[in-house]
Amino acid sequence: MSEFLRRRSSIRRPEGWTTGPTLDPAFFSATVTMLGNGKVLVFGGEDAGGLPQSAAALFE
Repeated sequence: MSEFLRRRSSIRRPEGWTTGPTLDPAFFSATVTMLGNGKVLVFGGEDAGGLPQSAAALFE
């Protein structure tokens, strides 16, 4: 999988899928959780080199 594809995200909306924000750092096989306040937490998984990572990102 290319670096570009790992940084892309998609958002599921009632009308269909839309392009989401670019992820930095790149996440692959990460855990994604919608929080009670509507924000989305992305964490863990692998980095762009395929190594386990402890990074996290929060999106609105």
